[in-house]
Amino acid sequence: MRKHLLLCGVSVVSFFYALPIRGQEVEPVDSLEQTVQLLYENKPVKYINGAASYISGAEIENVPGSNRLNALAGRIPGLSFYNIDGLPGFENSTYRLRGEHTFSDNRAPIILIDGKMDDASSLDSYDIESIVLLKDAAAAGMYGLRGANGIILINTKRGKEGKIKVSFNTETSFSQPTRKPKYLDAYQYGLLYNEAQLNDNPSATPKYDAATLEAYRSGANPYKYPNVNWQDEFLKNTNLMTRNNINISGGGETAIYYVSANYLYNSGAFNVDKDVNTYNTNTSGNVMNVHGNVQLNFGKYLKVSTDIRAKREKRNAPGAWSDDYGKDLLTNIYSTPFNAHPIMNEDGSIAGISDYQKNLYGVLNHSGYSIWERSSISSYIDIAYDLSRWVKGLSIEGRAGFNTYTDFYTNRTKKFATYQLMADGSYSQFGLDTEIGNSGKYKQIYRNFDHNIGLRYTGDFDKHSVDALLLFDRQQVMNAQSTQLTQNF
Repeated sequence: MRKHLLLCGVSVVSFFYALPIRGQEVEPVDSLEQTVQLLYENKPVKYINGAASYISGAEIENVPGSNRLNALAGRIPGLSFYNIDGLPGFENSTYRLRGEHTFSDNRAPIILIDGKMDDASSLDSYDIESIVLLKDAAAAGMYGLRGANGIILINTKRGKEGKIKVSFNTETSFSQPTRKPKYLDAYQYGLLYNEAQLNDNPSATPKYDAATLEAYRSGANPYKYPNVNWQDEFLKNTNLMTRNNINISGGGETAIYYVSANYLYNSGAFNVDKDVNTYNTNTSGNVMNVHGNVQLNFGKYLKVSTDIRAKREKRNAPGAWSDDYGKDLLTNIYSTPFNAHPIMNEDGSIAGISDYQKNLYGVLNHSGYSIWERSSISSYIDIAYDLSRWVKGLSIEGRAGFNTYTDFYTNRTKKFATYQLMADGSYSQFGLDTEIGNSGKYKQIYRNFDHNIGLRYTGDFDKHSVDALLLFDRQQVMNAQSTQLTQNF
């Protein structure tokens, strides 16, 4: 049985935001007359009475990083970020508006792009006109229960009347770890390990004798007495990111348009041996975005707008990420002692011991590769017809749209053997060398269809204003495993 919810509301809004200084003289504008694109309407600031925050897209255009939402950190009150993976190309974060609202798994705010649920992680920053955070029930009420955790509403750029305008931007930036911990070298590790042993048992025989400690300190025999700084060996100090964008806009009274294309590349965070493989095993990634919209005006009463966005995203990683070595390479770097084993043995084999068989050089260069690819497309058409010829202030409007993406996962993994130098000069082997696999590619398909139709009435009566909307909205979400249908009235 379908349940219907009828929402009727009249709202008065107050909202504050500051215009950034552009270094040029402009005509003064009453901030209360500024308009903000909300869920189903474009409202003046003075009529917003819910808890909402606004930021212009220009404020985050030049912030480095591939995830645009991360650029909001510290810029909007009430929005907090928990970075769960800071590797370039994998800059995923968890977002919360005003803390936790529920104990369920679904605690993140809804992300809407031009009023549609969509992925904003790699959205081109030059396409963003504004970002609005709807924080409380009054602001997000039109979205029902789905807006219980708040809403992040991203509005993309539209065309404007005027001469054709072409803009090209190219950027090169370097990122680096926020902080790189300093670890004990092999000599200090052995010295303090002995001290810890004696603290627990004063009669214990130290694990590292004086000759071994001196060998660690001097570095005379790095194969038998290794002293490897895994962080310096395999983690880059800086990571290169390039971004290029071109956009074209313009139009007249009949039609206005906006078209843009963007390419972003992340080089990867780790030092890999490029001479070992013909394929890439670093944690690199690239994103290609294309976006365009057109608004057509048919006389005084009919307005038709259409928008389409397409994206191709690719992320690369070592094959160990899809095998039993564990996904977190950073954890392996930080948990392997300097004296565990050398990177390579004297005979050229990959080093390892029983307790540390996941040699980082082997994981990065001899475990194959993994590729995650996503192709997505999003489109909608809006139609609005002014009924003022019959009832002043009355209009009918509707939208039909969809967005879909397909994920392709390619896992070409293999395993490698490690060897430990024994006291008699022989080597003890752990694991086996295997050939790279020929299988391991699969896909997942996601589709979201939405359409709505509504009647809107706006009118002024003396010193009073009325803004009412009666809307039917329906969304259908489907993927390869399940189909979910939601609808509101």
